[in-house]
Amino acid sequence: MHKVADLQSKLLRVIQEGNYERVGEDRTRTVNVRLISATNRDLERESSDGRFRLDLYYRISVFLIEIPPLRERREDIVPLAEHFLKVAAQKLMIQPPC
Repeated sequence: MHKVADLQSKLLRVIQEGNYERVGEDRTRTVNVRLISATNRDLERESSDGRFRLDLYYRISVFLIEIPPLRERREDIVPLAEHFLKVAAQKLMIQPPC
C-alpha cells in the first residue's frame, strides 16, 4: 500500500504544480495535461477508508460521469462486441464475420 500512496502523492503534485523531475535528473520539466480517469471503485469511500488520498480525489473529481456497469446494460453488449470485432478485423486486414 505504501507504493500506491507514494504514486498518488506524485500524481497529485504533477497535477497541481504542472511539473516533475525524471529519476536521476536535476532538470524540472513542465507539463500541461488534462486527466481522464476511470475506476470501478467508489473513490469517495476509498478516501474515507484511507485507501485513496482525499486531496487527489477532489482534484480529479471535477466532472464526474457515472455509467452503470455493463451487466446492467445488457443491450449494449452486442453493439460493443460488433465494434471491437470490426476494429480487430481492420487491424488484421480481414473481413469481419458480421
